[in-house]
Amino acid sequence: MVRRVSIMIPVLALLLLVVATPAHAVKPETFPIGDFVLTLDAGAVCPFPVQIETLQNKEVVRIYFDQEGNFVRGLITGRLFVRYTNLDTRASVTLPQSGPGQFYPDGRLVALGVSFLGLIKGIDEGAPALLQTRGRVTLRRTEFGGLADIVITSHRVDDICALIA
Repeated sequence: MVRRVSIMIPVLALLLLVVATPAHAVKPETFPIGDFVLTLDAGAVCPFPVQIETLQNKEVVRIYFDQEGNFVRGLITGRLFVRYTNLDTRASVTLPQSGPGQFYPDGRLVALGVSFLGLIKGIDEGAPALLQTRGRVTLRRTEFGGLADIVITSHRVDDICALIA
């Protein structure tokens, strides 16, 4: 009897797993995130002009869909190093920005781990600022593309402008 029960438990567990798994699971789509070079005028995020560029980029985005093919969430993961340069003095710093991060159809974004937050004057709430965060940051993309409802619960926030001033 003990042997029959010990065989039945794994069989029942496997059966439950098969029944609980959707018959037509939608596989997420994965794309690499491209390199970038961004130049911002003085006052946009720092009191001086700044160049932001990728140095090492192994990040990918995975887009998840429901059974009907509707976008459910996106997940950004991978290794990313970014160089920030003060274009007036040429002072620069290279920082890891490897996240991860998630985004949702309603415009919510959630950054975890090590991320950067560039808040552009005239567009984003709390701007101007250029920050590196370690920990959780939640925010929402507005209908005009700006960032709002920013909540930083990171255990560390560094002012990148101060690092390259």
